[in-house]
Amino acid sequence: MPEKKRVTGVVKSWGLKSGRIELSDGAEVVAFQKNIVANHRPKYRSLFEGSTVEFEVEKMKDSEDLMATQITMLGGETVPRYRNYNSRGHFGLRPTWKNSEDGEPKNMQKQRQVGQVMSIKNNKTAMVKVVIDVKPHKKYGKYLVRRKTYACHDPQSKCRFGDVVEIETLEKNASKTKSFRIVDVIREESYLDRDQPKRLITQDGDLMKNEAGNNNN
Repeated sequence: MPEKKRVTGVVKSWGLKSGRIELSDGAEVVAFQKNIVANHRPKYRSLFEGSTVEFEVEKMKDSEDLMATQITMLGGETVPRYRNYNSRGHFGLRPTWKNSEDGEPKNMQKQRQVGQVMSIKNNKTAMVKVVIDVKPHKKYGKYLVRRKTYACHDPQSKCRFGDVVEIETLEKNASKTKSFRIVDVIREESYLDRDQPKRLITQDGDLMKNEAGNNNN
């Protein structure tokens, strides 16, 4: 049986499970999710608009339209995963591919925020609460505060409860839940001993430290 000729085309549009590919002569073929060659699950497969792909052309059974099969990238490479499910279970474009002309991932700018440490129970991890937005209520005028808590990587375990810290996004997540890291401690919460924050009873060493600090000032 003779091998089918493979042609190239540019992805013109893509919906949830299907799209259209434009050939060099201006003709268009229909592309379906099931005909994409990839290493991930079929329901996650999609094509990036504007990318050049390679495929075989067949005629659809119940229509005169042409259909693309065995869709790959140029050179026969498998199609990468361009889309993912968001928290609501809907397809969404991955952030690393936004504003990308060729479909290659782009490095996202590091995001820095300031927040307050709310918990240090886990090893090398600080839970930091950040104020996202503050706006007045349209009817009552009461200010509504939106807050979000991030699990931040703290390799030196230098943070304590109540500290005001600066955090930034990591290029690669430190764990499943940690996508931020502690950059700097802006304001330290006052403790008798930061190495033992739960100690409430003063000792002779604490008084000597206070006297030494006053003398330096």
